[in-house]
Amino acid sequence: MDINQNYTYGWNGKATALANLGKYNESIEAYDKAIEIDPEFKWAWANKGDSLKNLGKYDAAIEAYSKAIHIDKNYTSAWNGMGEALDKLGSYDEAIACYRKANSSMSWIGYLHSLYGEYAAAIKYYDEALKQDPKDVYAWDWKGDALSEMENYKQAVAAYDEAIKINASYAEAWRGKSWALYKLDKYNEALACATKATELEPKNDAAWIYQGVALEKLKEYQAAIRSYTKALELNPNSTYTLWDLGILYYFDLSDYASSATCFEKQTKIDPTNLEAWKMLGRSYNMQNQSDKAIAIFDKMLDSDPTNENALYWRGESIRQRESKKS
Repeated sequence: MDINQNYTYGWNGKATALANLGKYNESIEAYDKAIEIDPEFKWAWANKGDSLKNLGKYDAAIEAYSKAIHIDKNYTSAWNGMGEALDKLGSYDEAIACYRKANSSMSWIGYLHSLYGEYAAAIKYYDEALKQDPKDVYAWDWKGDALSEMENYKQAVAAYDEAIKINASYAEAWRGKSWALYKLDKYNEALACATKATELEPKNDAAWIYQGVALEKLKEYQAAIRSYTKALELNPNSTYTLWDLGILYYFDLSDYASSATCFEKQTKIDPTNLEAWKMLGRSYNMQNQSDKAIAIFDKMLDSDPTNENALYWRGESIRQRESKKS
């Protein structure tokens, strides 16, 4: 790109084009040219901070953002960028202070942390969001999800309750509360919450699954089958539902033909799931279909020759076949 060597905007534009191509080191050199011409050019400082951040050079990025903010204390994108860099360094309190200056959504930042499995960090941002707005239903719900992921189920229930107080028709909070109660072995309460979720969002398969698992724990097997079947009508390729239904048929009802049907479907959808293959083989075994079971376990051993489950159940299948011959 040919530019006027003394044209600040030209260097900044070239640098931004390089950054958009992922050439961050080259972009930093061009931003430095713009800054050399005009040290008060805030956009170059902030953009340089972005490139440094993308390279994982968070301390240097913070320094660049600080320069931009020194020039313009109300420069929102620089405050936001500094918040992101501090966040990456685990300096959450300082990051929150920056995000406040940028008027960023704390609950959304928390949600992004949750997506990356950074639940403790996410909760910090949800709490900050709730300081700003105690009626932020998303912050309460997402906090409940993060607490569940951390296996803090009692606290999760409390967070979901707050969300439900704000909006009793918020189905996601009912679903989340159902799962947390299930993990606390409170199956009747879990069932009530799941049922409420199915009433609010009858086309959401997760609510029907949660209803199914609670019913199964309560030994209401036929009702659980109806819930799982409804979930599969809504999402026929749900490997989670097929697994839960197959396990119910196998262990609770000893209906091995039906469990085999579930696991057959599951392995077609996800051929890499060795647990589903194992249960399919066991379902064949329990129907005295030794040859079919052996073929399944051989298939497992092709992908993992040391798989102890496959080796054990293959041996059982061979013993079964031999006993039928004698």
